[in-house]
Order: sequence, then C-alpha cells, then structure tokens
Amino acid sequence: MAKKILDEKWGAEVMAHNYTVIPRLLLRAQSRLKISAMQLAVLLHLIDHSYTPGEMPWPTKRRIAERLQVSTKTVQRAVQQMELEWLIRRERRASKKRGRESNRYDLTPLVGRLKALAPEFKDADERAKQHHRDVERSGFKNRSLQSASAAISGTAR
Repeated sequence: MAKKILDEKWGAEVMAHNYTVIPRLLLRAQSRLKISAMQLAVLLHLIDHSYTPGEMPWPTKRRIAERLQVSTKTVQRAVQQMELEWLIRRERRASKKRGRESNRYDLTPLVGRLKALAPEFKDADERAKQHHRDVERSGFKNRSLQSASAAISGTAR
C-alpha cells in the first residue's frame, strides 16, 4: 500500500532507487534542538546511510561533502557541533590493513532527544485538533477575536 502511494506521488522510476524514512518530528523540532540547516543536511545523509536498526552509518566526510557541494571542513564542523550539542556520537574506525577509516556515527543521542520531545509535540497536536473541531462547530466564539472587536468598537471594559 505505502509503495503504491509513494509510486503515485514520486513516480515508480524515482522510487525504484528506494527511499529514506525521516521522522517528521526531526523536522518539526529542528529549531528546538538548535539544528542548523547544514547540520540537518548532514544528518539527513547520515540517516540515508543507516540501513538497519542498531547499525551505525559510516559514510566518509568527503562523500557527504560531495553530495552537499560543500567542503569536507564544513561537514567536519557540522559534525563537531552536533557532537557538542549531544545529537550524535562519533566513533573512530580503524583496520589493521588500511589504518584509519571513516568514522561511525551513533544517532542514538538524537533519537533520545526526539523521544523526550515527542509527548510535548503530541499534546500540541491534540490541542490544535481540538481547536479546529471547536472552530468548526456552530456557535464557537473566539475570545481573542471578541476582545479585538470590543477594543475596536470602544466597548472594551
């Protein structure tokens, strides 16, 4: 079912290249988490490289930089800032044959921060839905609109 919807929305030829799931809360909470536009772009690429639960992505900074058309230093700064803000953890990788390899990126701090925010966003969504239901009912009177009307007409107390 979801595949059919995605095929209709994006086209089967686009969806043949697969897709990445991004939690909507990550986008909605971007400001609250103080995630810059560059940090979000880097995060999206890290998420794109994360294939299975428990597996940490390990793309090179150069690969991310090439995709974003920025310098590797820009990616490195974004990663460092996200570490300082406790959004990701970086783990160094090395092999005996090749020496130092690309880092692994642990996204569990970000997941934990999103889980902590989820109840607050859920409450806000429920209040907004209730407000829309109230507005749709006949006889609903918005107090702020009544106050504004009264102030304009000079009947405010």
